[in-house]
Amino acid sequence: YRQSRTQPTAADVVEEQRSREEQDPDVELDRDNGPGESDTNARADEVEEILRKEIAEGIVSVAVEDGVVVIEALENESTDDETGKISQDAISLLSKVSDIQAQLDGLVRVEGAQFAVHGQSNLNDDNVIDGASSRSQDQLEQIRANLSDEIDQGLAEVFRDGDLIVIRLAERGSFQSGSASLQADFTSLLDNVGASLTGASGLVQIEGHTDNVPMSFGNRYRDNWDLSSARAASVADYLMETGYVSSGSMVVKGLADTKAIASNDTALGRSTNRRIEVVILPN
Repeated sequence: YRQSRTQPTAADVVEEQRSREEQDPDVELDRDNGPGESDTNARADEVEEILRKEIAEGIVSVAVEDGVVVIEALENESTDDETGKISQDAISLLSKVSDIQAQLDGLVRVEGAQFAVHGQSNLNDDNVIDGASSRSQDQLEQIRANLSDEIDQGLAEVFRDGDLIVIRLAERGSFQSGSASLQADFTSLLDNVGASLTGASGLVQIEGHTDNVPMSFGNRYRDNWDLSSARAASVADYLMETGYVSSGSMVVKGLADTKAIASNDTALGRSTNRRIEVVILPN
């Protein structure tokens, strides 16, 4: 297969939202007095600025403990009661926290039920295997709930493959024959997939798959390897540009016809093999 890591874009940089307004005394940070206090407090100030809205609304708190900035979710009303899907406010929060973790690596710890339900993890946390498995199962069930309509319509499948969570997207309406340009109907599906990935733990791998029919003469792509790689890259670019996944958390693969899931001897089988798979890898 061919594999490449996507390049960072401006969407991956956490925007500084510094303000000169006085901070409400009710949301003052706890400070420690250990070594490196100045640096830790500076990081805490940055996190507090990014999450100022959520802090003011009582959704999260930010504190410093043992030289680590701790973001704690104070409530767990993050899903719509009728649909069970992630609310837009929760998506916004999880996206911000993912960006903060990417920028500060293991210097930030998250706590609270809301982060656990949606698969948000501590990058430097030594949790037991059972706990990680539980979070993975919670994440799988949440993704299924978010994509329930698409699953019912046969546009998507969500399942586990060992430690992996796989979102399989059917060919219908995704790309024109021999092209890697996203169709309008497919982008609406990718929006729902992207929202489901917000706050996901682990690297996100975008895989392009084709049938075994060779490229026609004069096609832009030399072979199915190139085509599958280009299609995976188009999906990855869309998810980055729309802010659902950061570039540092995503890898693209073009697998051509090497991972067929149906026979290429029939039109139906070839159509089934032409697909995109979004794979959430374990930490």
